[in-house]
Amino acid sequence: MKRNNNNSYNNKINNDLNSNYNAINSIYYSLNLENQSTKKDLILKNKFKRLFFLIFFLIIFLIFIYFIKISNNSNKYAINNEYNNSIKKLKNNKLNNINFYNNTIFKEYCNNFNKINNNNNNNNNNNNNNNNNNNNNNGNSEWCTFNINLPDYSCTPISKKRINNFIYDTDLNLYKEEFLEKPLVSVIIPFYNTNPQYLDECLDSLLIKQSLKSIEVILIDDASDLKESIIMYKKWLDKEPVRFKVFINSINKGLPQSRNIGVYHSRADYIFFFDSDDLLEPTSLEKMYWKLLTSSHIEFTKGYVIGFSALNYVWNKSFEERLLFKKENPTTFSIMYKRSIFGKKLNITVIKEIDFDYPEKLLEFQLDPTIRDGNEDWDFHLKCAEHGYWGETIPEYFDWYRRKDKRKSEKDWKNQKSIEKKNFIKELTNKYPKIYKDLYFPNPIRDIQETSHKINKQYIYGSSRINTLLKNNKPRLLLIIPWLNTGGADKFNLNLCKQLVENNWEISIATTLQSDNPWLSSFQQYTQDIFLYNDRFLDYSDYPQFICYLINSRSIDITLISNSELGYVLMPFIKSNCPGSQLLDYNHMEEENWRNGGHSRLSLSLFSYLDHSLVSSNHLKNWMINKYANENQDVANLETLDKLRESISVVYINVDTQEFKRNTTERKIIRGLYDIKSDQVVILFAARLTNQKNPIEVLEIVKLLKDSFENSDDTLHFKVLVVGDGPLRPNVEELINRYGLNEVVVMLGDVPPNDMVSIISASDIVFLPSENEGISMIFYESMSIGLVPVGSNIGGQNELVSPDCGFLIDKKNITDNSVNNNNIKENKYHQEYIKILNNLISNPKKIIKMGNQCKDKIISKFQINQMGRKVISKFCKTISNTKDNHYIESSLVDEFTVQSIEKIKLDRWFEISKKDFNRLYSLEQDYKKLKQSFDQLSLNK
Repeated sequence: MKRNNNNSYNNKINNDLNSNYNAINSIYYSLNLENQSTKKDLILKNKFKRLFFLIFFLIIFLIFIYFIKISNNSNKYAINNEYNNSIKKLKNNKLNNINFYNNTIFKEYCNNFNKINNNNNNNNNNNNNNNNNNNNNNGNSEWCTFNINLPDYSCTPISKKRINNFIYDTDLNLYKEEFLEKPLVSVIIPFYNTNPQYLDECLDSLLIKQSLKSIEVILIDDASDLKESIIMYKKWLDKEPVRFKVFINSINKGLPQSRNIGVYHSRADYIFFFDSDDLLEPTSLEKMYWKLLTSSHIEFTKGYVIGFSALNYVWNKSFEERLLFKKENPTTFSIMYKRSIFGKKLNITVIKEIDFDYPEKLLEFQLDPTIRDGNEDWDFHLKCAEHGYWGETIPEYFDWYRRKDKRKSEKDWKNQKSIEKKNFIKELTNKYPKIYKDLYFPNPIRDIQETSHKINKQYIYGSSRINTLLKNNKPRLLLIIPWLNTGGADKFNLNLCKQLVENNWEISIATTLQSDNPWLSSFQQYTQDIFLYNDRFLDYSDYPQFICYLINSRSIDITLISNSELGYVLMPFIKSNCPGSQLLDYNHMEEENWRNGGHSRLSLSLFSYLDHSLVSSNHLKNWMINKYANENQDVANLETLDKLRESISVVYINVDTQEFKRNTTERKIIRGLYDIKSDQVVILFAARLTNQKNPIEVLEIVKLLKDSFENSDDTLHFKVLVVGDGPLRPNVEELINRYGLNEVVVMLGDVPPNDMVSIISASDIVFLPSENEGISMIFYESMSIGLVPVGSNIGGQNELVSPDCGFLIDKKNITDNSVNNNNIKENKYHQEYIKILNNLISNPKKIIKMGNQCKDKIISKFQINQMGRKVISKFCKTISNTKDNHYIESSLVDEFTVQSIEKIKLDRWFEISKKDFNRLYSLEQDYKKLKQSFDQLSLNK
């Protein structure tokens, strides 16, 4: 029917053209016959006339064919034709309404919270216990997070067991038309008869679970004939008519060509290849997008791999193993590329103008379509390397690679077999002589000058506007902290996250120091929206815009900074460029010997940018007020100091008494594990092994304590458990050997937070002679279980530890009354501790009595739910008490931010250089010792 209509339409055009031709012809002749001069002129004009009409008719015909082709081809590939129609419908941008709605959520939450909190003031303890029992599903064994150290391969990103406390949802009506036409990322999925369940899980991990919502997912059906799988992707077309597209190959063209076709049909500046049966962690696309957005020195990126199904493993080899690519393919094809790598001709304008079959010439740089038996990605990456293109790996686990059994894999991909693989490598050697013969391989390094003394504001508002994540009737917090490590401050951060989640908050976390982050899986119990600092993710210069992006895209209500120098220096920038969030901080202690007071001093210096400040003790609050008064005597009048006093609130860190109860079963197990007798007293030292915590001094005291018992009898009355890690660990281990403490001291290293109850239950005394403290977290936890605390009388320790339940030694008082000999001072200080510890070890009943008094005190005054409610009440208070943002010149804020970041970079490089120097010095000393031993052996011979 369509063909008959086209023929009649052609006939009509031809008739019209003929009639026009005859009319023009008669006019032409009548005019020329009057003016003709010679027969030769007439012949020439006739030829010109015919040529003119021939060209004219040809142009009309081509235009006609073009429109016919477009009308036919509009249905040829794109199954979901609703896509373009949806773009036209979604013109109404509701961003202002959404922002108003998001802000209202926090206010309504606070109104309800204050009512409930006031009603429950008389029944705090009962409500605390009920709240723990009802809301803390995360402690249930049915729930899971993926812990790289103890991997549970059933805990996939789409598992119903996976804890999911941050809902990534959006409203496509938010997106402006220009953003719909050009999403941030195009995901290309080649597809051929994939198991429908696997496909469903794959698309769920991309379209539902991902934090980056401005994406298009393009599935290339390579002539599948499995009806169940086709039905499955059609279901997803109904679910996602805007972001999901399917293109069908008329014949099977293989993986490489299907990916090429997907690239051609993509519209984003960043292209991500993914297999139709694999899974992706929730923040992966967002992190890879930001990595490429801020990295001009690379062309592609990916994360580490988790293998699952037929074979379970974790894999962290990738682009950094450059030379390994010559021998094998060490990475999966779950990789994000810059669009530009595929050629300059492949741009959005060209794609919109041409809608014919896939034109290979548009992809100047593409996968080899002839490699259909596997390893096409290996070939492609060597091709990239040959042309000087390379990538970097973000050191986090992103993609879950579904493994088949070996027989099935080798059947599908012949190039994986050993013989075929050898032949394939030979082909690669001939194909890429620059790599194999000239020994060339690109090694991209970020240009320091590119990010030096610069702040890019380009993405502060742009990307966040098209990735606005709707709130699920919950307020949101952005927590800016240094890392997710072992320590008291870190445990407070973890407890705070737990309290907020139990009280219906959603949390995002941004760390600011490079670390192994051993507590990552613990924090993932409360949020998966975690962004870890790493120089292979973002440069420090990119952090100002990235923090603003997080605040804007997630509609953050409260930004809380704790112990992060970078977080503090970004406060003016945050207030100036992303002011929608209230800005608070939490400080644990002052540090007089570090930057004139440490983070607490930074808080005072930038206090005008804070909406409120929280501190761990009355001692610290008074210190900050006195510090401000002493350093600002010209402006520190009574009115100013009163305002400062009102702007600082004491919130004790407290402890979860439901979690920290003595477990007698675990006590026996731990003691048996480390050969501790039932009548031996166990002293616990749990802290990071740094100078601040004085681990060296602990060993000196333990040595003297051991000697004191040996002088009276030969019985070993006590043992010491050392929990923690840090830069002083080699020194600690060396001293244990030198002092002969191997039978007394047990080194446990880092212990996961969930295991600390068992360790504390096995102990009797907690010992912490720190140089600086706020109020020690390990004191809270140990006292809750019934241990007796012994430590330094510093910071706010005496606000928790009173004489009836523990012992605090004031080092200053002892030192001041001592002879001016440093060794004697130290000995007197040590002797005080030895006297206390000796007395406790010799009187087990005293330990039990004081331990019970410790438990009673914690239960009555320092429960964790009291901390949670107080923090939230202070958050809510900032709604009505928001400080006026005094105007500061934008250029001044930018310059302050730039110089501060440059200083942080220099500090970091200095620390790295110092570690390298110490490592080289240690190697040199080892070399000298070996040389001396060798020389001695030579002399003996």
